[in-house]
Amino acid sequence: MKKVLFTPTLFILFSICSLNAQTTFGVKGGLNLASINIDNSDMILTWQAGAFSHMPLGGKVFFQPELLISRKGTRLKDFFYTSDLTFNIVYLSMPLVMGVEAGEHFLFHIGPELSYRLAGEFEIEDQESNQDKEYYSDWDFGLDAGVTYQMTRRFGLTLRYCFGFTNVMQIKFVDELGQDLGGFSEGKNRVLQASISYTISSGNEATGS
Repeated sequence: MKKVLFTPTLFILFSICSLNAQTTFGVKGGLNLASINIDNSDMILTWQAGAFSHMPLGGKVFFQPELLISRKGTRLKDFFYTSDLTFNIVYLSMPLVMGVEAGEHFLFHIGPELSYRLAGEFEIEDQESNQDKEYYSDWDFGLDAGVTYQMTRRFGLTLRYCFGFTNVMQIKFVDELGQDLGGFSEGKNRVLQASISYTISSGNEATGS
């Protein structure tokens, strides 16, 4: 049911934005430093890309819905003896941020992010990956906060932190004899994002983050 409502919600949001004459649209993409808050986890370098709409609300305040494909996860060093264990989870993410312009070039923003899992896998070093869906939550909910440096009317650089509230995986490992090798019953996404944005359609104030 939630999946059925996700697409209409996106359509309604972007339709509302398009009614505002000053609304601008653009694309963005960049890198993620992603981890999951479990013991001994390391960040992994991944990516995110998508589109955004920027709607001025009056004064310096704006609303910005986004639709991103974002890869998150983490790496556990020497989890299986000397082998690393890496988790990769790909989401369709919808950040809904409110923000304020500070001066001519800086924009600060904060807001919720709702994500739907498109794919998930874990990989033990030098072995084939496992893509069973049962280990991962379908949905992730978090809070985003960040800042954009607007270089020109069309190009911007954004630094953002995504703090997840949802336990996104539950997994238990056993060996060939059925002995318990450990596992995880909870873990939440933590992601530092750096991206560049390009505003395609330009309103009176073409900004984007």
